[in-house]
Amino acid sequence: MTSATPSTTRRVPRAPVPAPPRSVDAPPTGAGSQGHVDALDGVRGIAILLVMLVHGVANLEASGWARLPVAMARFGWSGVDLFFVLSGWLITRILLEDRGRAGALPAFFARRALRIWPLYFLVLAGLSVLAYGWPAFQPGDAAEFRRAMPWYWTHTFNWYLIVHPSGDTGAYGTGTFWSLALEEQFYLVWPFVVQRLHGRALARTCGALAVGSALLRILLTVVGVSFPLAVLPFTRLEGLAVGAGLAALRDVPEAWARLRRWTAPLADSPVRLVIAALACHALLTWVTQLDPELLQVVGVPTVVCVWGALVLAVVAHGPETPLARILTVRPLRAVGRISYGLYVFHLPAIFLVSCAAVAWRPGTSLAAIFWTGYAVTFVAALLSWRLWERPWLALKRWVPRPARA
Repeated sequence: MTSATPSTTRRVPRAPVPAPPRSVDAPPTGAGSQGHVDALDGVRGIAILLVMLVHGVANLEASGWARLPVAMARFGWSGVDLFFVLSGWLITRILLEDRGRAGALPAFFARRALRIWPLYFLVLAGLSVLAYGWPAFQPGDAAEFRRAMPWYWTHTFNWYLIVHPSGDTGAYGTGTFWSLALEEQFYLVWPFVVQRLHGRALARTCGALAVGSALLRILLTVVGVSFPLAVLPFTRLEGLAVGAGLAALRDVPEAWARLRRWTAPLADSPVRLVIAALACHALLTWVTQLDPELLQVVGVPTVVCVWGALVLAVVAHGPETPLARILTVRPLRAVGRISYGLYVFHLPAIFLVSCAAVAWRPGTSLAAIFWTGYAVTFVAALLSWRLWERPWLALKRWVPRPARA
C-alpha cells in the first residue's frame, strides 16, 4: 500500500506502477509562534525524500554496498510520521496563538483550504477526466478510481481503504492520499479541542491520545487486524498528538525550559540525532526479522519519538545551532518548500512513466522507471508551486486576521 505502515515485502510495479506503502504529507503548513522557521523547511525536505525513497528505491533488488541504502530506504514509511509530527506542532501553535480571538476558526479553515485544496482538487479533476474520458487506459485503475471517487472528493479515502481493502494501492498512484484525508479530518476536529484546552491540560490530552492510539493499534494487531486500520485517525494519531503536545508545552514555561535543556545536545551535535535514527533503524530491522507484525506494535511509536526529538530540537533553539544550519542548506529547504507537490505527484508520475515504459520500452529496468519518475515529479512540483499553489496562497491576504475579542 502506500506508506501507511511498515512493510518488509519487496514491491514491484503492477502493469504500470509499484505499489507503495502509504504516505506523506501530511502537507506542509503554517508557522509557529516564532514566525516562519526556516529549518522546518529542511525537516519537510527530509520527510518527503524519505517517502519518495520508500516508494521507489526501496523496491529495488540490490547487492554489495548498495544493499545498505536500499535497506534503509525501506524505512522511508516513517517520513509520513515526520510530516504528522510537524503538522501537529504547526497547526496547534497557530490555533493557540489565535485562541480566543474573534474569527479565529473561520480564518484557520480558510487558510487551510487555500493551502491544501487547490492542488489536491486539480489533480483529482485531471484524474477524473482520465478515468471517464479514456477508460481504456489502464481499465482496472479507471474502474477503481470511479468507485473511490466520492471518497477522494470528500477527504475520506482512508476510510475507503477499510471498506475496500483491495484498493489500498490507490488508482493511478493515489495511494498516498489516505494521509491527506487523515490530516483533513484532524483539521476538522482539533481546532475545537484547542478552543477548550491549552497548556498542561492540552498536553495531557495529547499524551493520552498518543498512548491510546498506540494501544488500540497493538490490540487490533494482537487480535489479527492489520494494515488498513493504520490509516485511521484513531489508530495513527501518535505523530499528530506528539507534535500537538509539544506545541502545548511551549506555553508552559517550566516544562519548555526542561525540554530545551534535554534537546540542547541534539541541536548542538546533530550526530546524536543521526545515531538515534540509525539505532531506530537497527531496532526495527531486528523486530522485522523476529515478526513483521511487531512493526505495527513498536514501529510507529519508535519513529515518532525520534521525529518528535528532531522537531523539538529545531523549534526550541535558535537558527544558529549546528542542526539548524544543516537543515537550512538551500537545496534541502527548496525541496521542503515544494514538498506538498512532490507528495501528491510522485506516485502518479511513477505510474505514468511505468505505463509508458510497458507500452514503448518493454524491459525497462525498475531503476530507470523510478529515477525518470522522480525527475518528472520534481518538474511537476516546481511548476505547480510557481504557477498554481503560490497564486492561491497569495489570496490569504484577503482572509481577515483574527482580532482579539
